[in-house]
Amino acid sequence: MRIERLPLNALRAFAEAVRENSFKAAAYRLGVTPGAVSRQVKQLEDHLGVVLFERHANGVCVTEAGRVLAEDVQAGLLRIASGVQNVTERSEEAFRLLLSAPPSFLQLWLLPAYPTLKLMNGK
Repeated sequence: MRIERLPLNALRAFAEAVRENSFKAAAYRLGVTPGAVSRQVKQLEDHLGVVLFERHANGVCVTEAGRVLAEDVQAGLLRIASGVQNVTERSEEAFRLLLSAPPSFLQLWLLPAYPTLKLMNGK
């Protein structure tokens, strides 16, 4: 299956629903309605052709297929989160500047000019 066709929001809703064992609790964590989580999970089930949750009057229960998929989905989401964290940490490091200058230059010119330089840089 091609990644372009995967419903990523549905995978995220599914992973939360499995973790919480509840569409309502997953909805709370995601900031959406329980109905939205239910629709996302149903969309994923239809897309995959596999039943991921047994729905009962008093809640839901993940199926064995859902449990297996949840492990891989959770691992994938953690990998994505780790990649995002790594790239943001690297971009922050890329903007660090280390200066080496005589103390008189720092004290008499650079430090007094720093507020102006800071404003010119936009930070």
